[in-house]
Amino acid sequence: MNEQRFQQVTKYGGVVLLLSLVGNLYFVLRNIEVHRDAAQWDRQAQVMTVKTQIMETVLREFNARAGSDKNIAKIMAQRQAPVAQPTSGGRR
Repeated sequence: MNEQRFQQVTKYGGVVLLLSLVGNLYFVLRNIEVHRDAAQWDRQAQVMTVKTQIMETVLREFNARAGSDKNIAKIMAQRQAPVAQPTSGGRR
């Protein structure tokens, strides 16, 4: 390496090193942010799964008791009626 090349390396080497450090720091922080968001979405999905399982359990219990309890049978019939009715504006 000659003297001129050495002068250029010492002159611009610090700038290149600083830019490299800033770029790497940006990518590391961005990666942490992505993983944090993914973990938050995963927690929300787990909560929704638990809520869905609880709702299904309650509905199964209601269905099991609908035959013996007239009030529950009435509630189930009211809830199923809007689903069973066809909507207007469909194909003719």
